[in-house]
Amino acid sequence: GPKFSWYVRSAGHNTVVIDGKDQVAGNGETTLWADGKEFHAIRASAPALVAAPQYERTVALVDLSPEACYLLDLCRVVGGNDHAWFLHSHFGDLTTTGLNLAPAADYGHDTQMRHFRGDFEATPGWVADWKVNDRDGHGPSGQETHLRYTGLTRGAQVYTAEAWVCPGGFQTNEEAWIPRLLVRRQAAQAPLRSAFVGILEPYGTRPAVASARRLALHTPAGAAYPDNHAAVEVRLVDGRRDLLVAADVENPLGLRPALREAGLLVQREWGLRTDAELCLVRRNQAGAIERVVLCRGKELT
Repeated sequence: GPKFSWYVRSAGHNTVVIDGKDQVAGNGETTLWADGKEFHAIRASAPALVAAPQYERTVALVDLSPEACYLLDLCRVVGGNDHAWFLHSHFGDLTTTGLNLAPAADYGHDTQMRHFRGDFEATPGWVADWKVNDRDGHGPSGQETHLRYTGLTRGAQVYTAEAWVCPGGFQTNEEAWIPRLLVRRQAAQAPLRSAFVGILEPYGTRPAVASARRLALHTPAGAAYPDNHAAVEVRLVDGRRDLLVAADVENPLGLRPALREAGLLVQREWGLRTDAELCLVRRNQAGAIERVVLCRGKELT
């Protein structure tokens, strides 16, 4: 039945679904791999899974201290009319900041979710925070655990919902519902092009990330790069600031300008110029450059 198949449905996982359809069997390719001392990243491309021009994900893990970190999560999708990005954590309470949620229609497509509430014109910079309920006692007694997501996707609708789970696996009939997040983009004309961008941070009682925002990218001649290229500024509670820049190397629609033709990405507020496909620049509390990471690039100023 629908609940049995829910566990193998693409929409039941932390991924992007195009037009409500499940992924098909197929292979992908790792297109970037970076494993540094305090910076780790992977970019994977698998358009065959969804029979679409682009289906790519970039995840970068940024260490802030031996105890604290955050992740940049970036999904680039081209194809169809309806893109739905899903995220769930664990049992617990989900609260949001910066969203005006109202009762909304279900996502549909025979997915096992309920109690939808949506903001149909969400302003990037909103936050969703899971306070995890360690019902199975995996962590130390009394330890507080959170997962925080800062949503930076432009032109999106944002929903909270509950998803059906079977906590006992296939050995019991126990049922439960866990909180879930859905970021959705739709267009009347195909192919829709989306860049789902956000910052994920696991933390205990106090997050290390104060806020995050998208910044504009230009060519040296001043032409604006399209939304599938991403620059994200992350402000830390301790006063440091990170800038992450991730270029869309595939660019299947041939959007202009293209990185390979323009050669450089320019971020004016930071005075940054680089040809890197992925980079990180960190400023300390005084504004001085503290750390630079380049992936597949030869220059950064």
